[in-house]
Amino acid sequence: MADRQTPTSVRLYSEAVLAIGTTVWIYAGLQHSFGHPALFWACLAMALFAATLKVRLPGVEGTFSLGFVGSLVAVQQLDFTEAVVVGTLVGVMQSLWRPLRRPLAIQVTFNAANVANSTAVAFGAYRGWLLNTPNNNSAWLLLWASTLFYAVNTGTVSGVLCLLERKPLGQMFEHWCLWSFSYYLAGALLTVFLQSIAGSPLVPFALLVPMFIVYFVYRGHIKCRRELNKSDQVFTDHEVVPR
Repeated sequence: MADRQTPTSVRLYSEAVLAIGTTVWIYAGLQHSFGHPALFWACLAMALFAATLKVRLPGVEGTFSLGFVGSLVAVQQLDFTEAVVVGTLVGVMQSLWRPLRRPLAIQVTFNAANVANSTAVAFGAYRGWLLNTPNNNSAWLLLWASTLFYAVNTGTVSGVLCLLERKPLGQMFEHWCLWSFSYYLAGALLTVFLQSIAGSPLVPFALLVPMFIVYFVYRGHIKCRRELNKSDQVFTDHEVVPR
């Protein structure tokens, strides 16, 4: 994503995302809160595994994975530092797991920063609203936080792809949402439906079977669409997306 031939606009955009991510990492480090060790490790293990369930989307550079489910579970049940660590490592795993082409260091850090930023926004929305409005349904608040996570994550990726491919931002965002939204929605609903056992280290592992089902169903859907529209679809070997 960034080398000697990288356009200046892409380089500046990437550096801005990394600057925000660095701020999030520093703030998380200063918090230094790890109050749920067993749940943290269980959530991290599930999230890293989910990050390997990647689907290559038609017509755009990048992949989409279920790693965000781990980030949403972390937002729901862990402290800020723990949630940011989970999100950051999800971004790294998505970049390094079986890429078609070895990713550049800037790609890995960009993806890590993007997921960390999205996690921070979702955490602030969920925990802030939950504290200020304790009588509200936490399931709806989590769904709202999931929406913000998706918007930040997808918006950031759409921006860099827009600069790389020199396409209108609106068109890129629309195309990315078209292919990723249903996959994301299914994953977000999994975290909402499992709130009844919140706080238990078993929560992350309870998601494994549903995630497998969502992954194989969606991958089959993509495969069918690709075969039907093979002549019109373009696949690339970039691993731009953190998901």
